[in-house]
Amino acid sequence: MKILMITYAAVFASTVLVSIIIREFIVNPELFRHGASRWTGWLSWRYFSELEDYKEICITEGKSLKWYELLHKLWWSQLLLIIIWLFLFIIMFAIGNLK
Repeated sequence: MKILMITYAAVFASTVLVSIIIREFIVNPELFRHGASRWTGWLSWRYFSELEDYKEICITEGKSLKWYELLHKLWWSQLLLIIIWLFLFIIMFAIGNLK
């Protein structure tokens, strides 16, 4: 069970790292070119509004939405991984207290 939790934690960390790289090197420069202020993407309440701004920029300029879609999929997979990890943690805690 511990190996499974470590595996989920490693997958979660890698998805977060990929999200940060895409955000910093692809999405943010595009937003900055269109007048966005710096570092606002790290505010959790602005994340989706800035992704929507990026989507609108891509649609307007006729660019592919692959990075926008990938970030959305990564966000939902990260949420799912957190839920699974917490569920496994609760199970381990319950089993540990039963013995």
